[in-house]
Amino acid sequence: MSNNTPDGVAAPRHAMLRVYPEHCQGHARCSEFLPELLVQDGYGPVRLTGDGAIPSPLLERARLAVACCPEMAIELLPA
Repeated sequence: MSNNTPDGVAAPRHAMLRVYPEHCQGHARCSEFLPELLVQDGYGPVRLTGDGAIPSPLLERARLAVACCPEMAIELLPA
């Protein structure tokens, strides 16, 4: 995944997301906060759309996505 914002402008990486599919139960709450980086097809765990890099404009929504996971299946890591 390129390190671009949704409008295609390059943004610095400030953090990374890691998804633990073995813990994910498919609630998909996280993907509602961060559909640019997290997807769920309705039949399994959430997965990353890219390498997990979070552009700075999406960082706060990434924090919300991590916080709302009841299974603690997403981790926010420093870049």
